[in-house]
Amino acid sequence: MASAATFEELRHYAETGRLGGMIELRADRLDPVVGSSILLEWDFTNTDLPSGVMEILGVGQMRVPPAGERRVQADAAPMEIRLIAGDEVASLIIEPRVIVPRILDFCARGHATVGESIMIAWRVQDAEACTLVIEDGEQVAEHQVAVN
Repeated sequence: MASAATFEELRHYAETGRLGGMIELRADRLDPVVGSSILLEWDFTNTDLPSGVMEILGVGQMRVPPAGERRVQADAAPMEIRLIAGDEVASLIIEPRVIVPRILDFCARGHATVGESIMIAWRVQDAEACTLVIEDGEQVAEHQVAVN
């Protein structure tokens, strides 16, 4: 009778063409928004190695334990991450998405009369913050406002 571990090794052999320890490297998302955090998780406990090396191109190398997790920030450039444990290598490519805010609507309701209030309305998509800039000749006033 074969164990589940034996079947797992046979599956690994069918995928890689060799027997031996397996390593796993995962990211909670492969296409994050630029500036967001990515959770990396790894596991090579079945290799019996005391440590491995995680290599993040553009950032550097670090020694890692057989199982763990680490958060990294997504920059605008694609990021290749490699986990090396003995002769085994696992890799991921993170391809961040750049989201550009768009102004969907901007209008002033009513007529602008000196000394009276005017209603200004706007709708913005994919923005986290907005600044309303009002220019009156050389005077400039900036106001932090809601996105919509």
